[in-house]
Amino acid sequence: MLAALFLSTSGLFPTAPTLTVFRVRDFGGKSYDDVRIRSMEGKLHIEAFGRVFVFTGKQWYSPKPLELEDSGAVAFLAPFESGSRVAAVDGSGRATVLLDVPAGPRRARVEYRYDGAGLAAVNLVFSDGSGYQFRRTSAEPGVFPPSDFEPPREIGPPPKAGGPGVPAGATDRAAVDRLFAVVIGDPEQADFERAGGVGRFVPRIPR
Repeated sequence: MLAALFLSTSGLFPTAPTLTVFRVRDFGGKSYDDVRIRSMEGKLHIEAFGRVFVFTGKQWYSPKPLELEDSGAVAFLAPFESGSRVAAVDGSGRATVLLDVPAGPRRARVEYRYDGAGLAAVNLVFSDGSGYQFRRTSAEPGVFPPSDFEPPREIGPPPKAGGPGVPAGATDRAAVDRLFAVVIGDPEQADFERAGGVGRFVPRIPR
């Protein structure tokens, strides 16, 4: 059976607005940035391995296909996509083992464990024997804007020279859309702040 058949009953994440955080380590013990998942009414916003993935309830959106360095994110994408084989389920019909999962240039086996709050742990094993362990560290109620679960907007090219301009003092709506369509992940923002930049996490008060 295809993993997509379990979408409606997967029970991976709460339907109430919830921020779920997973600790990430590879099989060698190396730690990676936490995976942060916002879930609400069957929709998902996943930040993993420096990438953002949005599931609208019907389809996944991401800027580019999975590559070797971020293929670990497939641990959370696979239950919602076809192309994987469900090898085992639990008493609630939730997939506990997926086989032949496409993971960038490789394939993988994914094992899931659940508790009363939903997905509690994931083991991901690639075809070359490497892999990751994901362990949930928290699941807290959240308040998210609807835009968190919308497909990313296309960033159009800037207006050509000589084209219709924007009157002085007016708002260039196209430029604003291009600015807000840029996704800045938490790791990049944290690096920016560590380098002395003014950030959205810790306000800097002039002395």
